[in-house]
Amino acid sequence: MQFNTSQIASITSGELFGGEKEVEGATQDSRQVKPGCLFVPLISERDGHSYIDEAVASGAAAYLTQQEPREGTSIRVENTLTA
Repeated sequence: MQFNTSQIASITSGELFGGEKEVEGATQDSRQVKPGCLFVPLISERDGHSYIDEAVASGAAAYLTQQEPREGTSIRVENTLTA
């Protein structure tokens, strides 16, 4: 299923930062990021936000974040788990 980042921001009640991107697929595991996917960092034993740079370098089109946006296209949400 394909979405654009504006649609994802609307669905998640998030705020879009960076350019508009087409997104196909999503993953919470930075090791499984494929070009064009959405990276969803979760906070558990480890904070998935630590892997945002790795995900972007691997080709993530965008990422969700609870923190201040970094480089790349991001969608800031209240909680990445419930978004």
